[in-house]
Amino acid sequence: MKSMPDDPESCLNYMRQTGNSLSFVQLFPIARQSAMKFGDEKALIDGIHRTLADNQALIEVGTGKKGGDYHYIYSIIKTKQEPSGVQYFMLLDVLYGEAVLRVKAFFDESRMTGQRDATVFELMRREGTVSISDSGVVTGWMRDPYVANLSKPYLMNLSEDRRFDTMFPDHPLSQCRALLQQLVQ
Repeated sequence: MKSMPDDPESCLNYMRQTGNSLSFVQLFPIARQSAMKFGDEKALIDGIHRTLADNQALIEVGTGKKGGDYHYIYSIIKTKQEPSGVQYFMLLDVLYGEAVLRVKAFFDESRMTGQRDATVFELMRREGTVSISDSGVVTGWMRDPYVANLSKPYLMNLSEDRRFDTMFPDHPLSQCRALLQQLVQ
C-alpha cells in the first residue's frame, strides 16, 4: 500500500484480507533509543500491565536472538471492539547492528466473530477446565499469561493459547503469530 502523510519516514505498508481476518502491517526504521529494551521481558510486561485500558488484555510477550546479530522483542495485545469483535496488535522491534526495524501490525476479526472462542470454550467446558456455576459465573476461562492473580475486567482467554492456532489458521491471532514467526525467522 502507499504510505500516508502521517506514516513514519521510510514506512512500508501492507494489507491482507482472509476469510476471517483483516491485517494491516507497517515496517519502518526507528532510532535505537526509541526501541523496546531487548532481552527484558519483565519490564515490557510490567509496562503493558500499567497502561492497559479496561477493554485490552496482554496476550504474549517474547524476546530472543537469531544468529549473532539479530535481537528481537515483541508484544501482542488484544482490544475488544464495539459493537463486536477483537483486534490484535503486535509490536516488534528487531535490532541488527545498531539499526532497529519496528513492525506495527493490526489483525482484526472480520465476518463471523467469536468462532474460536465458542469452540474452545465448549472443549474446555467438556474437559472440566472451564465451569459455569448455577448463577452463571464462569471460572477457568480468562487469565493473564504472566500474572496469575491479575484482576482486570478483560483478560486473555484460553482460546488464545498458541496451541489452538493450528485449529484456526485463518483467525487474526493465528495470522498475527504466523507473521511474527516469519519475521523472527
